[in-house]
Amino acid sequence: GGGARARGSSGHPLPMAVISKVIEEDVKLRVRQDNPKGGRSRERFDGYMRAKSAKEFVKLGGSKGDLQNDLVKGHVWLLDDETDAEMPWSKHPVVVKAKAGKAAAKAEAGKTEAKSEAG
Repeated sequence: GGGARARGSSGHPLPMAVISKVIEEDVKLRVRQDNPKGGRSRERFDGYMRAKSAKEFVKLGGSKGDLQNDLVKGHVWLLDDETDAEMPWSKHPVVVKAKAGKAAAKAEAGKTEAKSEAG
């Protein structure tokens, strides 16, 4: 069978619920050290670019939206818990688990919305 085209109703590859989990679990991360931004985003980026973890990112002035955007755009990398190696956010265990959990919760909550089969 073929896979459905839509990646969830939010349409975002990295939903806010997953970002919340990344922060809650205080995932280690690395921020690029050359600021790619302009305006207010630039000021915030200057604040959080020294962050070493998701909670620190927020403490230093980054929003959930900043983290979401910067991960997807490749300005922030999540680090492997054991080796501190940069890894794609989509492969990080916390993200994988959170996305799986969100899909299960969504299947329960939104049976009317999505009639496609789980699996």
